[in-house]
Amino acid sequence: MMRRTLMAASIIGVCVSASDAAGQARPTVFIHGFAAEALDWAATADRLKARVAIAPHMPKVSWKEKFDSQGRQVESQLSSLATNSIAVGHSNGGVVAREWARLRQLGGIVTIGTPHRGVPLLTNLPGWAAFTGSTRGLVNEVFTAFWDTTDWTSILAIVESALLVTSDYSLWSLTNLISVLGVTTVTPVMPQMTPNSAYLTTLNGSSNLSKEASRAPKRVGIVSVASNFYLAGPARAIAPDQADEIATTMYAASSTLLFWGNYILINAESPWRSRSWQSIRPIAEWCPESTEPRAPRTTALFRSRVNRTRVPQISSFTARPIVSRNSGATMRSTRPWSTT
Repeated sequence: MMRRTLMAASIIGVCVSASDAAGQARPTVFIHGFAAEALDWAATADRLKARVAIAPHMPKVSWKEKFDSQGRQVESQLSSLATNSIAVGHSNGGVVAREWARLRQLGGIVTIGTPHRGVPLLTNLPGWAAFTGSTRGLVNEVFTAFWDTTDWTSILAIVESALLVTSDYSLWSLTNLISVLGVTTVTPVMPQMTPNSAYLTTLNGSSNLSKEASRAPKRVGIVSVASNFYLAGPARAIAPDQADEIATTMYAASSTLLFWGNYILINAESPWRSRSWQSIRPIAEWCPESTEPRAPRTTALFRSRVNRTRVPQISSFTARPIVSRNSGATMRSTRPWSTT
């Protein structure tokens, strides 16, 4: 939040003219983003008001509705503001600010972490969720394959922890990503947020950009990119402070499973060799696949909600409970064969 304040302060300082600073404060409208609310801007607006000559406004918009509807909501609440007003939008709020500019004259627009070209996560999420959801079933198949023989129990003892960590991660990432997104169902705005949607194509088209330049002559965009955004997949959004550690753990699990899967493939007798390898290979391939970049530029969508998320530590290949650093919440490793 503090970094957002400093960045916005410097840019609003550019937009606010010397005459504004010396006289009447410039109306500045703070628009919240996806799964957020107007009061999320309150502390930032107060700090900015102490630094630059602004008169802050924080309209309430229905973030689930389509962008054009949100833009009209802003206009209905603030239609009396002067035409030199500045709109500051975080995440989807930046798109709403641009939509508002289609309805009236503005002095400038500042967007912070706004997905102007869409959110690839929305396109990839269904397939990723199905892929991740199948992991626990695959782990069950591996254990079932080992049950059919007593010759390889020593290998099972080695790979068991890696299998359980993989199983835990699949469940943890799926449930927590949904929590970070803040929604459990499709909302009207989501189709407009997908890359190359008809809405975004029109919004970013040359005709609208030309009109936007005249309706909001001063426009600034701030983009923040997460460190190592290409590692750890959803963990980068869910638990950015632990994402590197989680990525290392998952790649180590993959290497462990691939090594011993190949060892069995070379040394075991058919047909158990074929069955066990067919069970292990999908999981071994899933580990790095689950940490590959799916939507590298969408972390801004979650930025405002990350600090509210419980962050588990995945520090070793153990079946011990994975305990949150920020709370007492515990996620226990569930053995795949358990019926409870």
